[in-house]
Amino acid sequence: MRFVAMKKAYLIDFIGFVIAKAKNISHLFSMAYVNSGNRCEEHDRLRSMRLEELRAEIQKGLDSGEPTPLDMGAIKARGRKRLAEARKKANS
Repeated sequence: MRFVAMKKAYLIDFIGFVIAKAKNISHLFSMAYVNSGNRCEEHDRLRSMRLEELRAEIQKGLDSGEPTPLDMGAIKARGRKRLAEARKKANS
């Protein structure tokens, strides 16, 4: 009889343990859900900020004056000149 009572006591303890763990897991899932929502809000806020910065940069470009044709040859020439000057300075 004593053995059966011990088995019931262990079973009751085990059931209590399982219930406690289940509550804890439920709490963890709830916290994960809340954290996920917070991350989404933060992501939306950062995305909104980046879009505003991009709109401001586009507006600055539009306000800078009339567009001119892109001359890649001139850009490359300036870059090559700067590189040559930097190399000359490094060798001195």
